[in-house]
Amino acid sequence: MKGRLKQFIEESKKNPIRRRFVQGTKLEPSEKELSQTKDKRALQRWYEKCNELRVYRMKNNHCNVPHKDPKLGLWVMTQRFEKKKYEAGSKTAMTNEKLQHLSGMDFQWSVLKERNNAMWDQRFGELKKFRDEHGHCRVPQRTRKLGKWVMHQRNNKSTRVARSEEQIAKLEAIGFFDS
Repeated sequence: MKGRLKQFIEESKKNPIRRRFVQGTKLEPSEKELSQTKDKRALQRWYEKCNELRVYRMKNNHCNVPHKDPKLGLWVMTQRFEKKKYEAGSKTAMTNEKLQHLSGMDFQWSVLKERNNAMWDQRFGELKKFRDEHGHCRVPQRTRKLGKWVMHQRNNKSTRVARSEEQIAKLEAIGFFDS
């Protein structure tokens, strides 16, 4: 994994494709890509979808296509999966050039993790407000979302699987585990 990722980073520094997106020109496969692929039609289809994503990004300022858009949304999800295979060294159609094109559009590779972190931060903010008002972190379950979130945090205290070290430190800093 690290070898391919390191290679991608090094090639990105040498040959940044980001400027192509900014200039607004249509993305097309390079001669190098065409010469290295066995399925030129599949490569052309990938670039067609990538250009569709560019248009979507220009309209919406992000690349997180919802599943309501079955074709482009599925393609975006597939790109995330293909990147994981690429990093693992498995057989995939993903290439450094494709990664550069997508990264150049600020493609978010891990949407679920970011969404979960944002939700955790929101609940943590609610917990801090509760602690400031009540002097403790013992939130009753009847407070619905915050109560359930607190119960989940307490149940995971021993395993610490669902939280990062930073999140645990934040909880410890407000005395969460003391109450």
